[in-house]
Amino acid sequence: MVIYDLPNILLVYMYMYKKWCLFLCLFEKIKVKKDEDEPQKLSKKKLKKMTRLSVAQLKQLVSRPDVVEMHDVTAQDPRLLVHLKATRNTVPVPRHWCFKRKYLQGKRGIEKPPFELPDYIKATGIMEMREALAEKVEDLLKFF
Repeated sequence: MVIYDLPNILLVYMYMYKKWCLFLCLFEKIKVKKDEDEPQKLSKKKLKKMTRLSVAQLKQLVSRPDVVEMHDVTAQDPRLLVHLKATRNTVPVPRHWCFKRKYLQGKRGIEKPPFELPDYIKATGIMEMREALAEKVEDLLKFF
């Protein structure tokens, strides 16, 4: 990694994904040592985090800020992602894709009450007829 110190901007060249990439960082975010012969070494993770846009900055850059979500800034190309999300006739990805807990796993302990017929159907007496039929079937099955 080669670091050049300029007045307000720090240019960092890094070999990543078999291509040379250029990262522009504000000088205030990275503190460079005063020794010219030994530049400060940053991990790739820290460098990516420092070059990442904030949600507010991304909202200012795009035409439709209402589609920007907090996890959009971690994409490889956040502007392209927001542009694709803002395109007409696109279907949004369900919100539960980024949750650690699987979809509907929180409802595991909740038991559903058994289904009850509405009052107007109960008034016809269908429940008694079904119970009588079930008893007859049980009696017939005892013989076999």
